[in-house]
Amino acid sequence: MIPASPEEPGRGRIRIADFQRIRRMLAYASTWFGCTADLLLDSSAILILYMSRLGGSASLILLAGGISSLVTMFLQIPAGSIVDRLGAKRGIFLSCGIVMGSFFLIASAPFWGSAGNAAVIAGVGFHAVSKALWNVSWYLILGGILRPRERGMFLGTMRFSYYLLNAVVFFLLGVALKSISSIEFLQAVFVGVGLLSIGRILAIAGIRLNVRSSGTPPKRPLKEAFMISLSNSSLVGAAIYTALVSFAFAPVLQLALIYFKNTMKFDGGSVQLISSVGLAGNICAALVYGKLLKIFGMRFFQIAMHLSFLVVCVGFSLCSPGMPAEATLCSGLFFCACFAFTCFGCNVSREMLALARPGNESMATSFSLTYQMFGTAAGRLAGSQLLGCGCLSSSWVLAGHRVTASQTLFLCCGALLFFLLILLPLLPSVVPKHNDYYKP
Repeated sequence: MIPASPEEPGRGRIRIADFQRIRRMLAYASTWFGCTADLLLDSSAILILYMSRLGGSASLILLAGGISSLVTMFLQIPAGSIVDRLGAKRGIFLSCGIVMGSFFLIASAPFWGSAGNAAVIAGVGFHAVSKALWNVSWYLILGGILRPRERGMFLGTMRFSYYLLNAVVFFLLGVALKSISSIEFLQAVFVGVGLLSIGRILAIAGIRLNVRSSGTPPKRPLKEAFMISLSNSSLVGAAIYTALVSFAFAPVLQLALIYFKNTMKFDGGSVQLISSVGLAGNICAALVYGKLLKIFGMRFFQIAMHLSFLVVCVGFSLCSPGMPAEATLCSGLFFCACFAFTCFGCNVSREMLALARPGNESMATSFSLTYQMFGTAAGRLAGSQLLGCGCLSSSWVLAGHRVTASQTLFLCCGALLFFLLILLPLLPSVVPKHNDYYKP
């Protein structure tokens, strides 16, 4: 950018504002092209329907979600070291290449015969590798283009825009699935979503970054950088809280969609439409997040989202076949669940950026994400194993009502979230001032 002359200070400010606006728009665009892949595997019924067509059980489908978080968890800190060497942009380019390969592998699953679901799980695992690289690279880029006061509004607007886009996409897919139910159609969806990563590459390539954000050789060894993060009590406390809440809520959204299909007996198109309603919840949350944050503050949001998770789990446990307006009530609950989940994600991202010590951003981000991924992976795997191994009774009676294994798991998640309320003081936004004392 050409600096303004002394005679044109106003024009210089305009040029700087335009430059910053272009960078933010390209950052938005990179999420538009890439987020469909994440949502397709994490929050959409498409993967559930696809694996069901291939003969996958409910526990196997939950296992696929758990594998994603597990792989990301183990690779997050090594990914931070890799991105330090490659730079943020090259890290994203590598991530996009892996995304395309993973989605092509998932689309090829029917050609693998009886090993089709194994190919899908392998593809989900490779996609998780790409997420580890993307997570670190993306937060480094955000740190280079956003001021602290811009983070809340940017994160809310970003999530609003890509959730709105994907709500339209998944709604159209739900309508299409009512008339086109072939597995070839689902394969075409996975191929098309994989190719969208090309757009993410082009958007990131257009963002001009300073040397620090572009990535330079790390100033500290991996062990030293890790110990700096580990000695940050606020960072560790927030990471532990995030991990445990993620563990408690991780299986809920996918389990709800499976429950709607297998127990509530909704058809595939209806399940996908409910998934689209959930995306509408994501959209509304992202739209109002920045404004609500300014009005109520972070402390209110942290506590409110925790309580919302608890209420949603209890609500899902009360859903049963044959109840009045069952589709409407299930859709409303799923909307609320996704609304709370998006606000929680914005909270985590904002705190992650705020707690990253300057000069140690890559490791601090990787450290926080590792805890979050650990909680998500452990929660989904625990849910998968509890459903698959028969530990939970397939049917029992509570207060005169029949309760299924899935409803029992919803109640267990709610009980754990109630217990985890005692950990809220670990969050710097809830208790911002600390007076630590330690004298062994």
